[in-house]
Amino acid sequence: MATKNFTARPSLNSVFFYLIVSDLLFLRHYYFLRYQGCFCTFF
Repeated sequence: MATKNFTARPSLNSVFFYLIVSDLLFLRHYYFLRYQGCFCTFF
């Protein structure tokens, strides 16, 4: 049981880490595109 939990925990952590990183990159890209759109409309 202990070894099973120990082996299952890093995979879950890596999955959550991947989700958080991908979400942050997507938000950064989305806001950058939005800022570019506002910049293009103003200038």
